[in-house]
Amino acid sequence: MNIRIPGIENLYHRVLGEVHTEEERCQYLLKIYTDLIAVLTDASALHFNTLFARVSYVTSRYQLTRAWSYAFQIPRRELKKRQLSDHEVLPILKGTIEYLLALTKSDSSEPVHSQAIVFPSLPQLPPARRPGRFKKKFARVVAIEWDKENKVLTILDEEEPDKTCILHYCVEGINDIYSDTLELALKEIGLPIILGLTDIECTEENQYIPGYIVIMPDLLLDVTSIAGAWSNGPDPLAVNLIDLFLPSDTSEAIMIGQVANFFLDELIRDTRLPYADLFTRSFKIYPVEYVQMTDDKVKNMRNRMEPHFANILKVIEERFPILGIDRQLCVIEPSYFSPQYGIKGRLDLYFHHEKEEGASIIELKSGKPFMPNSYGLSSSNYQQTLLYELLIKSVHGPKHHRANYILYSAIAENPLRYAVSVESLQKETIQNRNELVLLQFRMLQVEKEGSRDIFEEIDSLRYAGLKGFIQKNIQCWQKVYSGLSPGEKHYFKAFTSFIAREHMLARIGNESGDGTGGLAGLWLDNINEKEERYQILRSLELTTVDQSSGQTIITFARGEVTNPLANFRA
Repeated sequence: MNIRIPGIENLYHRVLGEVHTEEERCQYLLKIYTDLIAVLTDASALHFNTLFARVSYVTSRYQLTRAWSYAFQIPRRELKKRQLSDHEVLPILKGTIEYLLALTKSDSSEPVHSQAIVFPSLPQLPPARRPGRFKKKFARVVAIEWDKENKVLTILDEEEPDKTCILHYCVEGINDIYSDTLELALKEIGLPIILGLTDIECTEENQYIPGYIVIMPDLLLDVTSIAGAWSNGPDPLAVNLIDLFLPSDTSEAIMIGQVANFFLDELIRDTRLPYADLFTRSFKIYPVEYVQMTDDKVKNMRNRMEPHFANILKVIEERFPILGIDRQLCVIEPSYFSPQYGIKGRLDLYFHHEKEEGASIIELKSGKPFMPNSYGLSSSNYQQTLLYELLIKSVHGPKHHRANYILYSAIAENPLRYAVSVESLQKETIQNRNELVLLQFRMLQVEKEGSRDIFEEIDSLRYAGLKGFIQKNIQCWQKVYSGLSPGEKHYFKAFTSFIAREHMLARIGNESGDGTGGLAGLWLDNINEKEERYQILRSLELTTVDQSSGQTIITFARGEVTNPLANFRA
């Protein structure tokens, strides 16, 4: 590789010669640093959605020493959050930029002679490790090497970039549930790969043994999709893609669920509302759905929904006080997302118990439990509550006590059922999530010649054990897909791969020196990057409220931003 970037090199020398204040010089050099990192990593075919992954790739590919690897991570950390003064950062920036410039002029197979580059004095930013074994709650790491025989990965911890650590991913009874799917991901997605590790046992020898391993944690998957996924081993089942393509018709069962949720929302606000008024108001909420019904179906709907109303009202009036839930303080349909577990979801009802420092989570289901477990819950409903608990746990902290309930509005006897928390089952749900992530990456590759045709795998013989509506959907899919010509299949795969890639970028973004972008930018990008893209407006001050024209016009003025890097694109 022979990359020539005279423009960046000339700019570097101009900054050193013409920019005299340390603050401005630091701003320019940080930008040059990110540009050089982008140039070196863009030459590869890999996708990077964080600057940490790009820097880790450079340090691994060019086999930098441990000291230089740590030096390369310091400007990255300063871009995210300034911890050092300009005077301390400048020599580190000069050293790393000169090293990067040397890399751009060299062949990747030849080591760079770094002796001529002045090695800067490095601060001890990472916290000192405690002696012996200790626990770490969460870590974002990038895997850079894989020893399949010994079931270990060489990783770099985002919070401790000065050390190379070893991740044991197949420890029996702790994280071996993730090993097979993780190995498939390492083969198909490739290295480097971002992993989220939770409940980690650490040793002073830099060995990591996590309880949870989340593949691509920035790729958030919906709780409902994970709970409803079919699984039969580590290799993800292609049948889980079918809902992405089949049209969703408005059925009576779906309408019952929507109206029941409407009842819950309204009764939480006011339990005095009569059934007739609420059912009539549901016409305004779902007018298109009701228009498609015949008069007889609407009458049947009215009769079927009355028991749901009565059961929901009974739970609110009788069970809530016993459980210490104040309906007037409940939060309706709050949205949560967790980059720790790679999941997102919207709860039906959330109540915070201030005295107990805990919460009650209530999920409404309008159907009856299908093949209920020992707790009287459907398997998919139960898994959904376990994932919701992980969401609450990651947002409010592990010590936050949680009580999970499922409200079956179609059942008069014991409609509100407790869902006990079981960690082994929670690990299973995260494993299902990892399988879906791998399945989405397979969709990105489906158009390539010689790639696995995952759509051909959706056939009734392969999934003979599945019954009911899913089997009908499989037969419908198989009939249409098998009838396509080779040209039509090729177009379908190309279009699917394109859309899947767009959706992936919209969610995890692509770090290119100007911020990550995508949904993941909410937690990956710093406040300056967000402000550059007008995703956040800081220091706004209310100046006037004008109502003279019949409309309310509110005027804000921009106050002074004290951060010196506020106007700098990093």
